[in-house]
Amino acid sequence: MANARGGGGGGGPDDMLWARGVDYVSAWRAADEAASDFNAAAKALGIDGELVKAIPHTTAFGEAVVWIRPEGVRVIARVMAVGAQCDTLNIDGSWGLGSAAEGDGDGAGMAD
Repeated sequence: MANARGGGGGGGPDDMLWARGVDYVSAWRAADEAASDFNAAAKALGIDGELVKAIPHTTAFGEAVVWIRPEGVRVIARVMAVGAQCDTLNIDGSWGLGSAAEGDGDGAGMAD
């Protein structure tokens, strides 16, 4: 299914089938919201929106899916690897020192 952001195509042959009673619109809206959140976060990190761009999609079964091209996944993987060496995101959303900084190696040591 194509979308308003120019994405679409590249799916399997079942992507062109529509099943009666499947709520594709709600699934696409959920995928669009997640893609927008991802793209905003990437932009906030200074990542080029043409290189890393999440694209909303729905499957033939009405599942929400977000596509990211392989080169974009590689960029995000590098950003995540660098972040993993620096700080740890606590479960409450705050940032703390990770185990690499504290030297215990178990990942449990986070600052309050």
